[in-house]
Amino acid sequence: MISGRVRRIMGYVVVALVLIFMGRALYLNWQALQGYTWQFNYPLLGVAVMAAFGTLSLYVWIWRFIVQRLGASISYPQAFRIWFLANLGRYIPGKIWQFVGWFYLGEQAGIGRVQILTSITVNLGLQTLTGLGVGVVALAVMLGGELWTRFWPLFLLIPLGLTVAIQPGIMETVLNWGLTKLGRERISLGLRAGDMAMFSLGHLVCWAAYGIAFYLFVYALHPVPLHDLPLLGATYAAAWVIGFLSLLTPGGIGIREGVLAYLLGFWLPAPVAIVISLLSRLWITAGELIGTVIAWRIGPLVKDAATSPVARS
Repeated sequence: MISGRVRRIMGYVVVALVLIFMGRALYLNWQALQGYTWQFNYPLLGVAVMAAFGTLSLYVWIWRFIVQRLGASISYPQAFRIWFLANLGRYIPGKIWQFVGWFYLGEQAGIGRVQILTSITVNLGLQTLTGLGVGVVALAVMLGGELWTRFWPLFLLIPLGLTVAIQPGIMETVLNWGLTKLGRERISLGLRAGDMAMFSLGHLVCWAAYGIAFYLFVYALHPVPLHDLPLLGATYAAAWVIGFLSLLTPGGIGIREGVLAYLLGFWLPAPVAIVISLLSRLWITAGELIGTVIAWRIGPLVKDAATSPVARS
């Protein structure tokens, strides 16, 4: 097993290598980059940031819906505060601090530990699976028909995998395996296949919203035709999932940007793709910061909501 210290060092090395290669590509193409006519549409950039914030707020709604289906009573302001404040933990090395925040803030809101663990597992599992499906489609489109001809059976496994994943029994087995390893009692989810399908549909809607937000961000920097919107959205989904699954860097920093630059390079000039990929981190972080500031400010409202008749119903 790789120790936490070794994993952190590996993460720093990976980030350094990604930045070195991206920096080298920018250096070699510096003259072309200087001669490039950038289109910095600041009002549209503001709209893109707000669209990113709106998409993140939609994720909050899905997570709250899952928690409620598990039997917990939670208001949207409570879910908003928990989700955005815990989200800060993604940028702390260790990959656990976001979950620690979820547990701590969730228990303060009266959500049981098992409900928190189950909601996190279901939410992140379906978010990753749907994002992976959308991202693989992007790769198939960009790499041409030959890829589809050779590997079309693998692409058919995507809907099959989602069909299997939305079976509550399978998710329950995975959760109980983890709980057994932790020395805790087994649980019964109490979810139906229809619930899991609804959660998956919600995540697909979120990825569509993410795609629109990312298209607006790219268009604010570089003119791209509207018909590239699905491809840009799917590209961002692929980069997000790979960064999330990397397990080497907090928040997928470096990994996501490297993958995004590589994929965007299929139809954008390489230096332009690198600049956009690096700025995309600032774009999504700005959306997260808006949510974090609001979540911090609505703290007193959460306490009021927790004791109100509406929150208890």
